[in-house]
Amino acid sequence: MTGDTCDINGVCNEGITLKDDDLDGHVDVACSGDDCDDSDPLVFLGADAEGSGNICDAAGSCFDGVDNDCDGNTDSDDPDCPVSGFMCLYGPGSSLTTGGLGGTLTLRLDSGGYNTDDIVCYTDNSRLLAPNVIFSNDFESDMSGFTHSANADRHSGSQNPATSSTGSYGAYFCRNNEYIMTNAIDTLGRTRIQLRYASSVWNTGLDADEYGVTEYSVDGSTWYQLDIQGDNLREQWQWYTHILPPLCENQSTLYIRWIVVSANDNDDCVMIDDVEIVELPEPTVSWTLLANDFEPASGNAAEGNCGDDGPWLLALFDTIGTHADKICLVTEAQNPLGTSSGAQGLRINHNHPNWIRDTDIDTRYVPTGSDLVADFYMQSDHQPADGYSNGWYSVDGGSTWRRLNGMGLDPDEVYDHFRFVLDPDAIGLTDLMVEFLVPESSDDHPEDGFYLDDYSLNWYRASHDEIGAFTDEGAGIYTATITSDLDGTANVTCIYHGDPDTEVTDGTGGNSSPEPVVFEP
Repeated sequence: MTGDTCDINGVCNEGITLKDDDLDGHVDVACSGDDCDDSDPLVFLGADAEGSGNICDAAGSCFDGVDNDCDGNTDSDDPDCPVSGFMCLYGPGSSLTTGGLGGTLTLRLDSGGYNTDDIVCYTDNSRLLAPNVIFSNDFESDMSGFTHSANADRHSGSQNPATSSTGSYGAYFCRNNEYIMTNAIDTLGRTRIQLRYASSVWNTGLDADEYGVTEYSVDGSTWYQLDIQGDNLREQWQWYTHILPPLCENQSTLYIRWIVVSANDNDDCVMIDDVEIVELPEPTVSWTLLANDFEPASGNAAEGNCGDDGPWLLALFDTIGTHADKICLVTEAQNPLGTSSGAQGLRINHNHPNWIRDTDIDTRYVPTGSDLVADFYMQSDHQPADGYSNGWYSVDGGSTWRRLNGMGLDPDEVYDHFRFVLDPDAIGLTDLMVEFLVPESSDDHPEDGFYLDDYSLNWYRASHDEIGAFTDEGAGIYTATITSDLDGTANVTCIYHGDPDTEVTDGTGGNSSPEPVVFEP
């Protein structure tokens, strides 16, 4: 053919004859204007000024059912969409049926038939609900609200360097059994109690077999652990944000205590600052990034399987410690408190150290302002007074680590529900890491370890605006009811979490989200 034709990229060229497999099977197609195939109105060159033909631009061509760049692929099937492998999501606008605080949110995908459970939308951070503060003290003025041992006191060297306060004091306490403890806190009628504080050890004071322990109690006599630090292991100032276990809810008395254990020197100190206890509002938006209940029905092997090779454990954790015979799926590790069915959990024993780790967790599509929460059930397993276990996370690919929790040191061994809120800089990453570890201090106790079950990583938001379940209206139109108890303008952003397991957003710029909705009183 001697006339103008379109090549495989949708670019017009003189005198080129196309092969049979070019342009989705179209042969020897002559160009006419911007159309790659005059006989097919759904194949045309949606090019920019240079004729590059890229699709999925701000005009929203990713959902128009057209092969815009003439490569034989349409909409989300086209690898030239903004991020290869991602579904393009586009919201042309949202509408309120009438005035008032409710209406219909309209969303458009590239076709109908998607699982509506995989669509989640949220509004601006400025419309998030605030927690209800129950107790706080930054130690700048005094230690009110606390009882403490004789040598515990405020100290300028204990100031949290990451604090938002303007002062220069924190609390410190040294040597064995020194402590600070909150007075009784009333949580009657309250759920989702969150404890946040900053902590570190004094220089390198807590050496091997010396610990600082964070505990809670509802009667002031029986104590349960939230965290263990010290032992010369990965020490630095850190924020700790625990959503406290259910036992702490709806209680007339709740106590939080920080105590030094097994220390023998005046420099064996723990520093605490910026303590705050709040009641969190119930989430209106949530999503699970990854989860494993360690049951065979979820893709794991059956009870008794151990090792670091093969499909014995669902690839939630992709790095397993060197002593694989001490990392097993066992019936004794079944969580008795959770809601999952089944009869097994994960046991990790021994040390050197022995760990299980999840790497390269993608949190890019967790909305800023959300709580990113590691949720798991854990129990100490025959750990003596110098044996313990920790959970950790890293935001820099494993160079430095921050603690999630700790347990051991010969306490009451009970299964407990841990929910740790990761720092905001854990959001927006492709390499977040989570690790559970039996450290080197347990070297002389091969039976030392812990049980882990029903692990998940979730994000939550509590907003004035609530978006109900979506309905597939056909032809790529999806609708949901949006309501609010707050007037004003709300921008809506939507995410589609579909197969494959990659989480997908709707891009940037004009393709980023539906138009704002306006709530009128």
